[in-house]
Amino acid sequence: MKKFLIVIIIVIAVALVGVGGYFGYLQLVKNSALQSIDERFTNIKEGNISELEKYTSIDESTSSSDKEEEEWLMKLMLKNLNYEVVSAKPKFNECEVELKVTNKNVGSAFEKMFSKLLTLSFSTDLEDMSESQLNDKLNEEFEKIYNSDDVKTETNNITVTLKREDGTWNLSGDKDEITNAILPGYSDISSELNNISE
Repeated sequence: MKKFLIVIIIVIAVALVGVGGYFGYLQLVKNSALQSIDERFTNIKEGNISELEKYTSIDESTSSSDKEEEEWLMKLMLKNLNYEVVSAKPKFNECEVELKVTNKNVGSAFEKMFSKLLTLSFSTDLEDMSESQLNDKLNEEFEKIYNSDDVKTETNNITVTLKREDGTWNLSGDKDEITNAILPGYSDISSELNNISE
């Protein structure tokens, strides 16, 4: 009877160690995946356009002369970007993460800028400006509009999946959904501009 009790205790102990190890491993997977999310959002918020293009439907193929302005604009539009982890469901080498992403409505800012452009186009102050001065003036106006309280902040929930392959976390999700969460309204404005240019 004593031997039977010892065997049962050993089996239970091994089972508890195994279960504890499994849940410990899942916690490590979760922590590693969340760290990867944090690194990506930090890079995006800092205006890393190539990082942004990996996960969104934004394709900013511009000439090298426009790169500096593109980077300035992206940094401006991303400076209010924040995220919060709502839930994380780790599995073996995979983690599904629900995020609450907050940023100012970029689409609204561009709509307000288009209205401002219409007003500015009738201004005589612009006639004597060089292209560079005009560009600086437009950037200044957009920054004022974007930073104003008239442009509201939006919050969107998205779900992304991270899979670890060869020691690296690969993020996947609906690119349009991610774009709309990171830059609310951007897709709508981009579509409208594409329709105008066609």
